[in-house]
Amino acid sequence: MTNFIPHPTNEEYVVFMFHDERMSEYFRNKLDENKIQYEKDRDDENDPPRDLYAVRRTRFDQVVQYNYESHGKFRKPLFGNAFWRWFVMLFVLILTIIALYANSIS
Repeated sequence: MTNFIPHPTNEEYVVFMFHDERMSEYFRNKLDENKIQYEKDRDDENDPPRDLYAVRRTRFDQVVQYNYESHGKFRKPLFGNAFWRWFVMLFVLILTIIALYANSIS
């Protein structure tokens, strides 16, 4: 699922949507740093509310990179607990050893 859609009334724009305020602020800062023009709006009718950024399609490739950076910077790790990270790594290692051993026998 992506967080951007074509602008509903102007096909020259793409709209990026952010529910997380930290992501939205980071994204806005990247746009400002790179002098990319945008229009910002707040959709309070949505639950939770979201920030909307309309950016010209001509800058889409550059802006979508900032979008991915925004999500990557604030995403939660798949395994936040160190125990589960090590458990999964050891489990995969054991399965790999068993598979290699079973392959060498046959």
